[in-house]
Amino acid sequence: MAKAPTKQAKAQRKPKVAASTVRTKRNAEAICEGLSNGIPLRQLCRELHISKSEVYRWKDDDVELAGRIARAREIGFDDIAEALIEIIDDMAEDPASRRVRAEYRLKLLAKWAPKQYGDRIDLTSSDGSMSPPKTLADFYGEGLAGK
Repeated sequence: MAKAPTKQAKAQRKPKVAASTVRTKRNAEAICEGLSNGIPLRQLCRELHISKSEVYRWKDDDVELAGRIARAREIGFDDIAEALIEIIDDMAEDPASRRVRAEYRLKLLAKWAPKQYGDRIDLTSSDGSMSPPKTLADFYGEGLAGK
């Protein structure tokens, strides 16, 4: 005979809430607003009881919504970057903890938006004058090409 769960075990269980599959204007607005405030999509979906895969389906079905979500993410990245200043300047927190929190956020930003927050420097110019030579003859000039 199986034991009945204890009160503590019952209290620790997370209530199961069915994920919503219905796209509403309110849900779409809440997602865009949250993303623009730097809140991860996973967290937003959990709070709104929407599956993340459903949000991706909505994006696939609605180009306008996909654009709004992309723009909200860009704004959210800037929000996360601005929050880094607060983390670094918070003297009440342990310096090592501040450094770790800031470094991880910087690494995530570099992955999510490499053109804006990545470490890579693009040395090419629009007219090609800074492009690397294609061959050694191009590098050394035509004088060595005949040798």
